Amino acid sequence: MNIFLVAGILFFSVGATPFNGMLGDINPLEAALETLENQVERNVGVFTAYTPSVAETDSDPRTMASGNEVYVGAIACPSGMAFGTRVHILGMGLYTCEDRMARRHRRKQHRFDIFMNSRDEALEFGVRELPYEVVILEDDEA
Repeated sequence: MNIFLVAGILFFSVGATPFNGMLGDINPLEAALETLENQVERNVGVFTAYTPSVAETDSDPRTMASGNEVYVGAIACPSGMAFGTRVHILGMGLYTCEDRMARRHRRKQHRFDIFMNSRDEALEFGVRELPYEVVILEDDEA
């Protein structure tokens, strides 16, 4: 059986591979994992959730610190993390840094607040310690 990682997707094949003769001596799985490891910073962070309400944000709860309108998939990040940075929360998905943490948490390096539409959903989420990765895409390096 052959295993291939292409664009983040694992492929399994038995017999001939789709890459026969194209890769020479390169093991595509090892090469892809090595590249991925060079582009990912793994950590454990404290995650909470917030909703677009004045009580939880400021006088303009529909606009994030980046200037964009709130959306599911946005996350408030520590002040040291640039807007547009992608954060992959393991088991939850990919989020984009668009907002800042409350002033009392802003300088905490591994503290995040996930945007959610409903207060019930945010309360149910609570406070969680979760593994995450800061993902650097090739487009971000330019």
